[in-house]
Amino acid sequence: MSETAIVPFGGGGGSQLTNLLLNEDSFARLQKAAAMFAASPLVPQHLKGGSKTEGIANCAIALAMAHEMGENPLTLMQGIYVVHGRAGWSAQYMISRANSSGLLKGRIRWRKEGTGSGLVVTAYATLKDEPDEEITAEVSMQMAKDEGWTKNSKYRTMPDHMLRWRSATFLIRSYLPEVMMGYGTREEIEDMNARSPRDVTPPAEMSTEHTQATAVVAEMLGLNDEPAGVVEPPVSVEAEIVGTEEGQAGFAWAPGDDEGGE
Repeated sequence: MSETAIVPFGGGGGSQLTNLLLNEDSFARLQKAAAMFAASPLVPQHLKGGSKTEGIANCAIALAMAHEMGENPLTLMQGIYVVHGRAGWSAQYMISRANSSGLLKGRIRWRKEGTGSGLVVTAYATLKDEPDEEITAEVSMQMAKDEGWTKNSKYRTMPDHMLRWRSATFLIRSYLPEVMMGYGTREEIEDMNARSPRDVTPPAEMSTEHTQATAVVAEMLGLNDEPAGVVEPPVSVEAEIVGTEEGQAGFAWAPGDDEGGE
């Protein structure tokens, strides 16, 4: 059997996504496999997208990622999400991958302190190649409130559970990023997109022409006649309805004292 028949989506090493784009035979076979997955009810609906073409494209990329990670395609598809055009994993999937990666001595575990708003959860583990040093990641309910995570009602009904997921994903992203190819969790991406971006553009400086034009307009409008900051008081007026020669109602204005009236 030929080598290309053994390697599903293009051989020779390197990125599988690159290989499938450069190898016509691999690309055709990947599309055929992706079409089968896209038609299956076992594949999550969020990967199937809004059209058949989108579903095949998503499944093709997921298949290439699974092949590159040495993962079962369906397992990966159940654990991956696309949020605002970015891929993110479920926390459970990240923890499962880290525990089975062979990079840890044992599994990820947790320590808990306090209750209610004072609850603090710390994820900890030991790297296989550094058995004498413990790695940790700590999160708290106060952090959850400050970061806006508590908009998710589960932080009120199962705070211990949610903080366990958060602390573990922080630990994985800090110490084992290669396990998840550098991607974050679905919740992290959603939180980042929920925050409104802050405009940090510096104020533009007026050009010489702009400054001169502004001065000309100010002169024409008489804005330079009074000292800056002087504001005239409002004119006090009174009015009463009077009759006109044509028998129709009209107004007679009586100026206030500041207009010379009595």
